[in-house]
Amino acid sequence: MPEWGTVDMVEPHPHKAGTIYIAVERHKLGDYKPYAFRSDDYGKTWVSITNGLPADAYVHVVRADPERDGLLYAGTEVGIFFSLDDGASWKPLQLNLPRVPVHDLVVQRGDIAVATHGRAFWVLDDVSPLRQWSNSATQGNFHLFKPRQTYRIQYTGRGDSIGTSNGTNPPQGAILYYNLKGDVPADAIKLEILDASGQVIRRYQPSAKAAAGGDDEEGPPRSGPTLGTKAGLNRFVWDMRHHGAVQVPNAALWHASALGPVAVPGTYTARLTVNGKSQTQPIELVPNPNLKVTQDDLQKQFDLAKDVNEQLNAVQNAVLEIRQLHAKLADVRKAAAGKTDVLQAADAFEGKVNAVEEKLIQKKAVAPQDPLGHPIRLNNMLASLARTVSEGDVAPTQQQYVEFDELKAMATSHLGEWDQLKKSALADFNLVIQKAQLSPVEIAPSKETGI
Repeated sequence: MPEWGTVDMVEPHPHKAGTIYIAVERHKLGDYKPYAFRSDDYGKTWVSITNGLPADAYVHVVRADPERDGLLYAGTEVGIFFSLDDGASWKPLQLNLPRVPVHDLVVQRGDIAVATHGRAFWVLDDVSPLRQWSNSATQGNFHLFKPRQTYRIQYTGRGDSIGTSNGTNPPQGAILYYNLKGDVPADAIKLEILDASGQVIRRYQPSAKAAAGGDDEEGPPRSGPTLGTKAGLNRFVWDMRHHGAVQVPNAALWHASALGPVAVPGTYTARLTVNGKSQTQPIELVPNPNLKVTQDDLQKQFDLAKDVNEQLNAVQNAVLEIRQLHAKLADVRKAAAGKTDVLQAADAFEGKVNAVEEKLIQKKAVAPQDPLGHPIRLNNMLASLARTVSEGDVAPTQQQYVEFDELKAMATSHLGEWDQLKKSALADFNLVIQKAQLSPVEIAPSKETGI
């Protein structure tokens, strides 16, 4: 240890008696070299632990991880570094942190908070990958890390996190990390979330698929999360929701949500499949500790939200089938130019279809503010109820159950009308166009769900 210098920070090991870490500064003496030491005998002898630190990265602070033995963090004049071997070697942990002095840092509940000189406070959310990092994480083609315990906390407002002008909170949901040895084709990777019974409740693949409808009337639907395919460490966030209802393109919803219901506290499973091989890790979802709500209340909320979502999904799929029929009838009209009987039959059939469609969706609502001038229809009523039921962490009210029963009865009636049109009216129309030697119209069943 140098004879002169300022001992910046003394850090005792959280679990190993006698182990101490110190950082020594000599930059005021014109020496910008890093000095950090470890003692395993209460300070009687010391060993240098600066291998891998840049020559000008004089050390302000060394901290030991409270959970993984040998995992250290060093705040230096040029950024932050980490060591997996008790200081024998160091690697940068800079990521998007500005290249500034890190004068102090603390590891709290699996996060790292750092104090910089000139660039304020920064937080690295979730060091689970560092705590679990091993040779197996890099030697195999891929590795899925075990996510830390996730609190079932729903943020208010739009988006996945609460943003302010000064920073952004961590994303809402279970943070999953996985390491890929090399780039993976988009069709060779998928992530599934399973419930306690082994049922897949959410499935993700690398795509730009949009969310099923909006979760706020003041803007377009949120984009779905992206499943990374690049080599190295990837992060993905499961928002704790089951799959939602399918989206109808160019259809606005007012004060409504077609997102899936939020999962109740419990144990779930993340299953990552790459090139046909899978790895799994448990996800522990625990209640919000700030609330006094029972598991039974949350289960009732989930059950009703799921029922509403299923009705909404059925209505949305019916609308997609109707949109499909509109396109095919347009093709029939082009092919039947001059054939009056076919054109009249197409108009009569489409008139009946339009009458049902008008009950299911407001066709004039294509922009966020359109519902102000055009009354909402059944799909928006269901989506609005879904949003209301899912807000907060409370059991549903009696009025919400009554409202759902009324909307479900409407859905049963209107969807029944559509099914009857597909069975009888479509068959009658096909007889007409077949006499005109045109191909019959077929409707492919739509059974999609949202993300």
